[in-house]
Amino acid sequence: MRTTAVLSHLRKVLEQVKEYAAADTAYFDRTLDKFKEMSDVCTEIQGVLSTITHTDRKKAVDAAEAIEQLTKQFNERMAAMQSQMVDMQSQMDNLSEKIDNSTTQSIVLSAPTSESEDGEKTSIASVVVPSADPDTSTQIDISHVRKENSENAKKAAKAYDKALRKIATANHTYYEAAELSQLLYDWHKKRFTDNYKYNCKFKYSYKRVKKLIYLITIAYGYHVEQKDIEQFKDMFRGFLDKIGSDPQTTDSYAVPFEINQLEKEYDHAYDNATAVALHSLLWDLGLCDPRDRGISFEYRPEYGDLEDYFTAIPDDVICDAENNPENYLSSIPTLEPLPDDEDWE
Repeated sequence: MRTTAVLSHLRKVLEQVKEYAAADTAYFDRTLDKFKEMSDVCTEIQGVLSTITHTDRKKAVDAAEAIEQLTKQFNERMAAMQSQMVDMQSQMDNLSEKIDNSTTQSIVLSAPTSESEDGEKTSIASVVVPSADPDTSTQIDISHVRKENSENAKKAAKAYDKALRKIATANHTYYEAAELSQLLYDWHKKRFTDNYKYNCKFKYSYKRVKKLIYLITIAYGYHVEQKDIEQFKDMFRGFLDKIGSDPQTTDSYAVPFEINQLEKEYDHAYDNATAVALHSLLWDLGLCDPRDRGISFEYRPEYGDLEDYFTAIPDDVICDAENNPENYLSSIPTLEPLPDDEDWE
């Protein structure tokens, strides 16, 4: 991994740790143990870095030995963490059984079993998510395999609806950003906000929505660079038209097939700088807003998440796309003011 990439990830970790420290949250002992473990790792990294001078070959060999030792310690830590995860899963399963034996107003625990697109049978819980109209509500069916807190889902859906609407109605400088913003808002509104209108069997965890926004952006940028963006937009609009009219699409799919495949198994052929430029613009226009609305961490968008998909793009190209979108996108011309009458004489 390039040192610039390592630094980028470390800065993200630092920002996240600051959020942990600033959050008005009572942490469990196990979480505090994880914080301590993070601190120990940072101390260990500092110690190792202080030994790297490479003034002679012997130092380099010592560094290699240190790396080997770190790798061994890392594997041991991973094994311990896996053991802890197994224990946590067992506790979650026990808690799940207790929840299944109780009833709440927001989650339907006796929901029937349905079959997903890939044939896997899952139980379904229904969560009510508010729409833009306060007199109506949106019914989003959420996978019961991983319980989803209904209040967290409601809050996240409302925050994303507001953020995407804000982006779609913003004054855009580039054609591609304007089109993608409208596409994202129309998709979220029709597939999630207006889902209650279709009386359908659509089943989905709202936690995955932020990931789908990244993947739609990546696919859009990829097709801009492939110069077949019009076909992509026609395909996506055709998918949206089927929601509410075609039972199979309405009941089964959150996104078109191409995006669904990227979600299942990401293809690095889709790595593209245009998506970086688009995401950076949308972030500044309001995609970052859900972070400031107090929604649960698992729903929050993160600036670096889109770039984390990419392995085939150099860091300097990513930086250029973030700072110079005009190199990747088409500017929307502005109307020049008409000259004064005296200029026409």
